[in-house]
Amino acid sequence: MTGALGNIGTFVGYRTSAVNGSQTRLMGISLSIAMMGDRDKADGNCVRCILDEMSSTVEEINVEKQLVRITDLLGRETTCKPNIPLLYIYDDNTVEKKLILE
Repeated sequence: MTGALGNIGTFVGYRTSAVNGSQTRLMGISLSIAMMGDRDKADGNCVRCILDEMSSTVEEINVEKQLVRITDLLGRETTCKPNIPLLYIYDDNTVEKKLILE
């Protein structure tokens, strides 16, 4: 309320964009609990927009990624080999670390 920083390292509060008069919704997380509540807008916590999943019109796009190449940990191209950690590199620039045990 005074503008001073408080609860550093012990509590974080995230606000929603929903407003009810001078109050907003708050999700708070401390070292021992998590809670939801209403707080004055003047408190000045971080604002995070939270989408209500029930009202979402976003459609999931399920595109299968294609394997581009397999490399060892030194970046040398190789084939799938058991008992050796390998990097699987896909066309969407994601990388999976795999170790297939036999």
